[in-house]
Amino acid sequence: METKNTQKRAVFNGEVKSFESWLNQNGDAEILCISGEYSDDDVKKMSELLSFCQTVMVDISELNTQRKDYEDDITDDTFKDEIYLLEKMILNKKYGSVFKVCNHMAFSSDGLIWVHVPVDSAVEIPSGVEIIGRYAACGNKVVDYLIFPTSVRIIDDNAFSDCENLESVNMHNGITAIGECSFDGCPIEYLRLSNSLKKIPACCFAGNYLTNVVIPSSVKKIEASAFHASHLKELRLPEGVESIKCDAVWSPGYVWFPSTMREIDKDFFCDAPILRRDEETPYIDVDERNPWFFSKNGTLFSRDNPDKPYLGCPYNGYKWRE
Repeated sequence: METKNTQKRAVFNGEVKSFESWLNQNGDAEILCISGEYSDDDVKKMSELLSFCQTVMVDISELNTQRKDYEDDITDDTFKDEIYLLEKMILNKKYGSVFKVCNHMAFSSDGLIWVHVPVDSAVEIPSGVEIIGRYAACGNKVVDYLIFPTSVRIIDDNAFSDCENLESVNMHNGITAIGECSFDGCPIEYLRLSNSLKKIPACCFAGNYLTNVVIPSSVKKIEASAFHASHLKELRLPEGVESIKCDAVWSPGYVWFPSTMREIDKDFFCDAPILRRDEETPYIDVDERNPWFFSKNGTLFSRDNPDKPYLGCPYNGYKWRE
């Protein structure tokens, strides 16, 4: 819920040449309103100055950037190395347009959504936060492990993507959803998933260093590239999983599909072109109770077409990462 307090509002509309001097003059305002259209450099400078405020409320309801397709550009990996405070507010406007800046971090006005921590700061998620916003800690260079407060329920898109030192993630069971690319590009070696998750989103753990992972029985879907470019030696899916999309896992040696698996993309495993040939498939076992698929000597078949290997070629005895 956004704040309704309008006792002391100061509006910056770009007519004052120096945002810094305006900020100094209006530091006692209850809400700082930033309106108008600004360049990327302006947004960066304003973000840096705001981040040093002790505690201030910022209204961005009338803030625009010169980049009209802002969200498409900001999510392009080639666009920039760091996403600044005001940019993260823009990316999290679905939660409201008034944010609280406090001790270099930023939150929704009610403090329930955590939307920003600088890339060179320690990641300490305050108790009471319920949602980790989009790109909140993207590119952080300090965090190496994550244990979430019990109040956290949702981790939004790209929340911790490209954290170059993040090796351990421990989710409690109160976390009900994680977003696309939320841990993309992190060198994770240990992962404990919440048993309340319904799906593993696209690119969520792409580029990790995991050699094994336990998928909770609550999960129904594994989306495209969920574990792309990982180091998983095998993938054992529990009862309840129904679907796995393309490139979901990178070159496992062994895969187990449960009786509930009904949708298997024929490119669900992404082979590493330098290390293996296209015809080399993982050894696959399927629960004999599965009404849609079965396996024979490591080869996957569809019950609709039992004479032809489902993936286009049979298992050929290849042993991956033994």
